[in-house]
Amino acid sequence: MKKKVFVFLFGILSIQTYQSVTFAQLGDVGSIISVMGNGAKGDASSILSAYLKPFGEGFGHDLNGGWYTTAKVHKPLGFDLSITATGAMVPSSDKSIDLNTLGLSSSATVSQGTSPTIAGDKVDGQTVSYKLSNGTKFTEFKMPQGTGLSIVPAPMVQVGLGLIKSTEVVVRFLPKTNLGNNVGSIGIFGLGVKHDIGQWIPAIKRLPFLNISAFVGYTSLKANAGIDLQPSFYTSAAKGTLVIDYSNQDALLQVNGLTTNIIASIDIPVISVYAGLGLEKSKTTLKLNGNYPFPGLIGSQLTVDDKFAQKDPVDATISNTGLKPRLNAGLKFKLGFIHLHADYTLAKYNYVSAGLAISVR
Repeated sequence: MKKKVFVFLFGILSIQTYQSVTFAQLGDVGSIISVMGNGAKGDASSILSAYLKPFGEGFGHDLNGGWYTTAKVHKPLGFDLSITATGAMVPSSDKSIDLNTLGLSSSATVSQGTSPTIAGDKVDGQTVSYKLSNGTKFTEFKMPQGTGLSIVPAPMVQVGLGLIKSTEVVVRFLPKTNLGNNVGSIGIFGLGVKHDIGQWIPAIKRLPFLNISAFVGYTSLKANAGIDLQPSFYTSAAKGTLVIDYSNQDALLQVNGLTTNIIASIDIPVISVYAGLGLEKSKTTLKLNGNYPFPGLIGSQLTVDDKFAQKDPVDATISNTGLKPRLNAGLKFKLGFIHLHADYTLAKYNYVSAGLAISVR
């Protein structure tokens, strides 16, 4: 048992390492928003949304997973404390993008080929360049590489507590966690309710090993990563009046997930087999906070100047899935108070959840 606990905790630490890598990549998108110096704000949002889509949708699915391991509801004041990790698998279709299909503005020139998304390979993407109205090129950049990681994982701690009327409340969280090396931080909080509906069905009441319940849960993830787009990025531009502080740049990612399910389980002393059918939705938004330098024309000279700067320039929706069906099934092994569980969910991004729990009543 000690070995199993150690292996599971090692897995949680591995997930934190993954998040450090991906959030470092998120902080490396400053070059994309440089296009806003030409007023191409819509282009920046489109490119960012396409690049980060697997990150947003993957976390959205993670937040809707791992909520339950049985349809059975705790008795009043019964509880469980669990550590659960969920990993959403990014499909191949979301590992690369062709920027030429995004309908970018006429001032953009994009090379042929494709670019990796954040879940794509560690290869160079397309080259993007922008010109001002007088034909002067003011920025050119290569799309960021992918991370080479196509599974988006999220760990969390979860507590379930039995109340009256065969109802259970579930709280889940990941305390705000710094990802190290000034990469950023991540935190999760969620609330769910499970109610035994089998108690209202006479046929189910006569089968003590069979349980049916309804569940609804909402989870929110907030994460931030540092960005560093400084005036020196525009190497070919002159430097004008630069008094504004450009060191306060930050990316804020927020993911909200909502799921509702009907759960059925067969519960016997050593094992539980459970399945759920329901709906889920998620929404991911990205905000760029702080001051950002951009170039413009002063006379005929391309110049980076404070008067072209923008504050908090991006507030974009990265993904918004709407209600989608989900179907999952899993097993739970009960070794006294210690329970081990794992399940698989079919959804837009299929995902796996596994965890370790202490359960009483």
